[in-house]
Amino acid sequence: MAKFGITRNPSDVLEEIAHRHRSIRKEAGFSQNELAKRSGDWKSAPAYDLTFSNSAHGLHSTMIAGESRNPGKQHLMKLADYFKINKAREIIQQAEDAVSGWKRHARKAGVGKESENRISKLLLHR
Repeated sequence: MAKFGITRNPSDVLEEIAHRHRSIRKEAGFSQNELAKRSGDWKSAPAYDLTFSNSAHGLHSTMIAGESRNPGKQHLMKLADYFKINKAREIIQQAEDAVSGWKRHARKAGVGKESENRISKLLLHR
């Protein structure tokens, strides 16, 4: 699974929905804990950053099911179907629920109104 970039980790879905696009540095950041060493399953290392990412050309740095311009639920579901991830809809809904609280979290964290609105436009109007 690791060679395909599929970890079956709900956090990966959140990264897509929240525009937290992976970089080469992050792709190199896989680790194994003791349980994973026994089972052979890889898991993502802790995040290097939580920076919102939206390229100047509107492309994601991660292609999802062949789509890099505007990947969405249908692309996540296509991957989930291919890799037989049974709880995909539930995982996607959890990620969307987390992102839906963006404005509240942005205000609490002191994010400027302009940044809050720009990010909100991409996060909440998919």
